[in-house]
Parts: sequence; structure tokens; C-alpha cells
Amino acid sequence: MENKNLLQWCSNHFGKMLKSLGYEIVEVEYQPESMGNVLRFYIDNISDELVTVEDCEKASSVISDELDRTDPISESYYLEVSTPGIEREFRYPKDYRRNLDKKVVVSLYMPLNGKKEWLGILKDFNEDNIHIETKKNKEICIEREKISSIKLSLF
Repeated sequence: MENKNLLQWCSNHFGKMLKSLGYEIVEVEYQPESMGNVLRFYIDNISDELVTVEDCEKASSVISDELDRTDPISESYYLEVSTPGIEREFRYPKDYRRNLDKKVVVSLYMPLNGKKEWLGILKDFNEDNIHIETKKNKEICIEREKISSIKLSLF
């Protein structure tokens, strides 16, 4: 199966299965690495709870059993299931949606109001802009094309 088709198949095929367990697929990757090919699933809880090691093990077991049954990959590979992690940049609308009302750090290509990095609560987003609320309860609108990265903030 071609890589792009495999990723789409995995998202579709395992999405419903994992949803019934309370998880959603954030992203699927298949790539060569030093140890060999790796099929990697990033999952998140549908609820706002953090994903635990036990959650990853549970999802991995279900995925592994189904991969053994359907055998969609002809070459050898390693299966890995993990969380997207706090350092993962937002890539898709669902990343923004999942992180509404959470603290984010936004890095810009060029300064906005003298700053290239903004910290605040993600209040809203659309195709063109995001809105964050800063510490001073001031709402800032940032054009998405000016954003070099946006991710959850540790602080």
C-alpha cells in the first residue's frame, strides 16, 4: 500500500475503533528510522484527561491485533503509539479546536506590536486568524499566515 494511502486507511480504519475506547487519532506517520520502518499513532483522549502510558498500551494492543489480522503492510515495521506531546505544533483545525481555552505560545515570522512571541489563552480561530487573550485580559487577533508556530505552553 502506498504511504499516503496507508496513512489514510489507518486513520479511517482505526479512528472508529479507538473512538469507542475514548481516544482520537491526532496523526499517523509511517517512516524509515534508524531501527527500521515505524508506524506511529499519536492519540489523545476524547475527554480533557491526559493520555497515560496505560492508554497508549491499550490502544497499541487493539491496533496491533487488527494490523495482524488485516496485514496492510508487506514489509517489516515497528508499531508505536504515543501522545502528541505538549511540544507538538498545531497543524490541523482539530488541533486548534481541541486546544480552545488553553494556554498557547505563538511564534511569529515578524513582530506584531513589537513582539515576535505571544503567550495567551486560545479563544477563537478561523481559516484566517486566531484570537488569544493575554495576561492583561487583552484580546489579540493574529493572522495565521504570520504565525511560524503555535503550540501549548508549559507556563
